[in-house]
Amino acid sequence: MDFEYKKEEETMGTTLIAVETKEGIVVGTDSRTSQGSYISSRATNKISPISDHIVGLRAGIASQSQAIFDIVKYYAEAHSMLDEEPILVYNVAQYTRKFAYNYRDQMTFSIIVAGYDEEKHGQIYAVTIGGYSIRQKIYIAGSGSTFLYGYMDKNFKEGMTNEEAVKLVTNAVCLAKRRDAMSGGCINLAIIDKNGTTEKTIRPDKPDHPKI
Repeated sequence: MDFEYKKEEETMGTTLIAVETKEGIVVGTDSRTSQGSYISSRATNKISPISDHIVGLRAGIASQSQAIFDIVKYYAEAHSMLDEEPILVYNVAQYTRKFAYNYRDQMTFSIIVAGYDEEKHGQIYAVTIGGYSIRQKIYIAGSGSTFLYGYMDKNFKEGMTNEEAVKLVTNAVCLAKRRDAMSGGCINLAIIDKNGTTEKTIRPDKPDHPKI
């Protein structure tokens, strides 16, 4: 007797958070990737660098969202070479929006484009499959976001410093990991400002991991 086994897509059921600060942007994610009920990776980086000052956050089917940002990164590099200046965050968000909309029937994902440029400073854009690119001061997405709306409403304040936002985002991702079965692993952070992007990983077995 022959059996056919359908391999489930590798998905990132995910917590994505982006916060605008007075210096730039702070983003954070968990690091769990799963195939159905099987956890295929506990150390996936869901923060994709697009340029020195722009990143993308991704949730959904891992291969699809990674492919999108590979293409967007190529576009950003080509744009910067031709114009001989860094690409604007807004332009990256618009290109991502058009690409996502064109392939909306073939892909499933949540995307955030976040970064810093000299024109508008720190910016966060939520990109939807429906073809919208919406600027937000704070944005959360993924399965873990369900548990965070009240926490973020209470604790987010406009004009936070990077240090304050790092603490907020770190605690929020930790809270989502505790409540959401699809989120877990490490906490990955990126701080983006006029000096570029600084990345940080907080492991659950280390003293600096929150004890929420």
